[in-house]
Amino acid sequence: MGVALPAIKEALGYTQASLQWVFNAYVIFFGGLLLLGGRMSDLFGQRRIFMWGFPF
Repeated sequence: MGVALPAIKEALGYTQASLQWVFNAYVIFFGGLLLLGGRMSDLFGQRRIFMWGFPF
């Protein structure tokens, strides 16, 4: 994410404050997916969830 922020700033014309919002949204979304994946592995089993996320 840190590598992409300068490109986002240049391409979309965001300010430094706007980039902070982009970064925070990414962190919250990614953290939510990690929590969801952990809960699903508790319910359905680690191997099953791993194989579902890594099919080949």
